Amino acid sequence: MSQATGDNGSTLPPLGRSPPTSPSQVSNGGKSGPLSGITNFLTSIGGKNKPSKSSHIMIAKGRPGSTEEFLPPITPGQGLVNQPKTSTVKSPELSLEGFKPKTHKEFRADLDKAKSSGDYKKILKFFETTFSSFAHLNITFKSYKEKPAEDCGLSMDYLHSVFKYILDLPQDIQKLTLKGIINSLLKDMKKPRDKADLRAYLILLQNPQFNTPSTYVIFAHLLRQIANLSDQEHHCLVQWYKRLPKESFKLILGRLENFLSIRLFPPEPSELPPLAKCSWWIPSVAKVLALFNAANNSTNLTRIPYTSFYNTTLDHIDLMKEYHAWQNPVNKDGFTFCQYPFLLSLQGKRTILQKDSEQQMIMTARRSLVATVQQRQMP
Repeated sequence: MSQATGDNGSTLPPLGRSPPTSPSQVSNGGKSGPLSGITNFLTSIGGKNKPSKSSHIMIAKGRPGSTEEFLPPITPGQGLVNQPKTSTVKSPELSLEGFKPKTHKEFRADLDKAKSSGDYKKILKFFETTFSSFAHLNITFKSYKEKPAEDCGLSMDYLHSVFKYILDLPQDIQKLTLKGIINSLLKDMKKPRDKADLRAYLILLQNPQFNTPSTYVIFAHLLRQIANLSDQEHHCLVQWYKRLPKESFKLILGRLENFLSIRLFPPEPSELPPLAKCSWWIPSVAKVLALFNAANNSTNLTRIPYTSFYNTTLDHIDLMKEYHAWQNPVNKDGFTFCQYPFLLSLQGKRTILQKDSEQQMIMTARRSLVATVQQRQMP
């Protein structure tokens, strides 16, 4: 894979925030039009060696000798290894002027009528308006049942019902839903993130439309916004993720893993932009996967087996390049998959440990030979 050279023009406007004060805060770049990627999308939417000491450190931490437990940062032009902070504030009153959300019962009734009559106007209006803003998403799927304070406060039954049928609806409804999501991601970008935004991110992650590579341009920007949140906001999301129904958790995880695999090795012909022009895609999804891994490990009993996070696609890249770049970083913001060892399969880890052990033995033999020659002794 080639060296990723930088950010591309297919970027949403940057999150409004003060200049970064820590490596975990990220700014968005891009020299071309900020909406070019979305515009392009809309125009085409129709259609057993003993491990060395350093190896042990790698599996335990995200960077050699690091004691930090923060996730690695993401930068706009962040390159792969020669291969492909706001604060959470109290949610303001939602702006719902002219918007009357449908209840779960009303949605099911409208859907049944549409199926029997073939008239989907009400369903089209529902998806067009509901997904047009984070405020509409929040008020529509808000749960009015008493729930623990750490709960996300969403009606999961309603949400699952909507996403259960969305892929069976007419194409024009699906297209309008995606356009509404684009609007949601673009609106109010200069305001600080709040709990309403975090709930919206949780809602959108469950959209099965993002199973298709043709929607990955939008999905990538959603992942980038989540990845760019502050540590406090990430902590809130982790608390919500670990309370998700097990099946929902697994579906989102599969969606994220597939996104990573297809971005690394896209099918032919590829519907995705060149990897060199969207180098931030992989660091973004890796960081979101790290949040789910943290959620999975934050309970006494893991939600799903840790092997579910293994991505065997990574067995086919040059893992030693990743390992050497991780050991000898060019800059503190560089990305390597060794920062996220939970993604590496057993075979991938074994490959790294074996080759590292071989290299350590070669280096030891070389030093011994040099020492012998210097002492003018026969080897």
